[in-house]
Amino acid sequence: ATVLNSAVGREVVTEFGAALIALVVNTGAYNAETMRGGIRSVGKGQWEAAASLGMTRMKTMRRVVLPQAFRNSVASLGNNLVVLIKDTSLVGAITLIELTYTARNVVFQSGHAFMPFIVAAVFYLAIITIVDLGMKGWERRMMRSVGGKQAMA
Repeated sequence: ATVLNSAVGREVVTEFGAALIALVVNTGAYNAETMRGGIRSVGKGQWEAAASLGMTRMKTMRRVVLPQAFRNSVASLGNNLVVLIKDTSLVGAITLIELTYTARNVVFQSGHAFMPFIVAAVFYLAIITIVDLGMKGWERRMMRSVGGKQAMA
């Protein structure tokens, strides 16, 4: 953000905007690769069956392939969400106030070296645990709806 703003001569991107752009681009790339893998996991027979029913390529993707690809990718997408939550601690490097940045400020003000970081770690652990349990429940529900076997986590 600072480099872009100094090059232009005025504030174009705030710290929050820079953090948002970085996290969206990074997570978007991983999620795109996850979905690509999910699409490739759908068997060739599914494509052929849809073609034999007269479906166009777009209709095949929308009605046949993408629902299966998404179902196959739920576990990986959940892992990507957990990584995204953990990556938010990195935005403190650009002076955006978040949990780790706040813990560091408390260390400087109070002189307690470890306790603020332990509290921050407990908060991150609680958030990650809630998200992980939610994703596992969602994955079980999706797999049960098609009668498939659950992927090992």
